[in-house]
Amino acid sequence: MKSRLFNVKAKASFQRRYKSIGRKWELSSSGKFVEDLLFYIGMNCEYYHPLHSVMVDCDDKWLASQFTAKE
Repeated sequence: MKSRLFNVKAKASFQRRYKSIGRKWELSSSGKFVEDLLFYIGMNCEYYHPLHSVMVDCDDKWLASQFTAKE
């Protein structure tokens, strides 16, 4: 499967979806919000990733490495 670039148009769409999120999931260990972390990580991606659909795969080693052990 060929990876697609996460271009300027895609980033704008991702940003609009992020801004429309109502309630957020707060991590009790750090007080950070999962959606905020996913947004920050997602905006810095060069290629599309499932997190751009706000899908969290707990078995994704790369995504897991973006959080601390307590988170």
